[in-house]
Amino acid sequence: MAHHMTTETEDVVEEYAGLVLEDQLLDHMATPAGCRAIWKERLSSELIGDSDDGIRTALEFVISYMDEYREPPSRGVLEEETGYDEFDTPIAPIGYVITKLRERYQRQQMKRVITTLGRNAGNPEEALRIGLSEFNRIRAETADRKHTMDSSEVAEVVDKYHERLKHGAIQGVTFGFEELDKSLGGLKTDELTFIIARPKRYKSWQLLWSATAAVWTESRSVVFDTLEMPPEEMMERYTCIIAGVSYRDFKLHNLSPAALGELDKAARDAFNNPNKIYFRRPPRGERTVQQMMQEAIELGAEALYIDQLSFIESVRKASVDQRHREVSFICEDLKDATQHMPIYVAAQFNREAAGLNEMADLSKIGLSDSIGQVADTILGVHATKDMKAQNLIHMGVIESRSYEPTVWEMSVDLSKDSTFKITNVV
Repeated sequence: MAHHMTTETEDVVEEYAGLVLEDQLLDHMATPAGCRAIWKERLSSELIGDSDDGIRTALEFVISYMDEYREPPSRGVLEEETGYDEFDTPIAPIGYVITKLRERYQRQQMKRVITTLGRNAGNPEEALRIGLSEFNRIRAETADRKHTMDSSEVAEVVDKYHERLKHGAIQGVTFGFEELDKSLGGLKTDELTFIIARPKRYKSWQLLWSATAAVWTESRSVVFDTLEMPPEEMMERYTCIIAGVSYRDFKLHNLSPAALGELDKAARDAFNNPNKIYFRRPPRGERTVQQMMQEAIELGAEALYIDQLSFIESVRKASVDQRHREVSFICEDLKDATQHMPIYVAAQFNREAAGLNEMADLSKIGLSDSIGQVADTILGVHATKDMKAQNLIHMGVIESRSYEPTVWEMSVDLSKDSTFKITNVV
């Protein structure tokens, strides 16, 4: 559907486009032009027809729905309630706008409560009572309302199953290996996946392999937060993967003329590919799950990769000697954030964890056993010295809510073409 705007409206769009997620958002909604500007910024320019009143009505419905249910309306609900049937995919999910509106309300309410507490500072007991009561009220008013289904909706489950049959078993972002995708269905929204191993067992490579496949075989854009190694290092690895050249020769500046030609070709292909991996290394103080997810949403990503767990920061602090509590908080935040997109996280085993059999002891993961409590799937990577000498690793499902434990043997070739290939089921 073509979408035509007057010069005046175009000016409004340009003026307000950078402000729509700030405190002025609700004020802009008071005018038809402001409503059009918000739709222009958050959604496709061909979202709705020419009617200013229609756009305003649709926006008002979205806001009222969010206020009542604390969650975004589905595309089907939007079509049914507003009368429009050509909603395009949002540039950023409506849920992101909801989060911003919710945060604005929280800030306003917190300022009011803090002012009230200051007035009652002379009576600490009364101030404490007011504070606890008001903070609990704010939390309740802004809490997500989980979707509820009743038993009459079995038909929906059956319909979704038939829909999956049409498109194949994998419904999520690829792991980068057909065997894993067939067994696990890919990385999916509302699911949290960990890959764990001792140091230098190719955890980061496995995340990168999945992210690369998502871009080049599934035409997706993803975000890779590399909290341990610099983005330049991950970009070099990525370049060698897509060029099919030796990472080790690349690091030693020993590539052949033919390999240099493949590098040049990879550079051109990557430049022309509209789908991207965004390699980020947020500075300390900006490594919370919430901040990383917000950035991923703004970049239009369909999956978030984080390397690795021990460098993530918690918004809820614990004492220095209780880092395990912060890790538990972080794991809870990671699980909550999967409502926006799948998350794939690398974590590290303690030194005493050795083989795949011992890796089933989830208490040996990092500083907390909370991974085993929140993760939907936990993958492990294992390689003895002899295996590494033969360029072999074992990668397996340690624990999963839905799938049986399986172990695959995988060949690693960083000295030839920087590839990983599954060669056998162990």
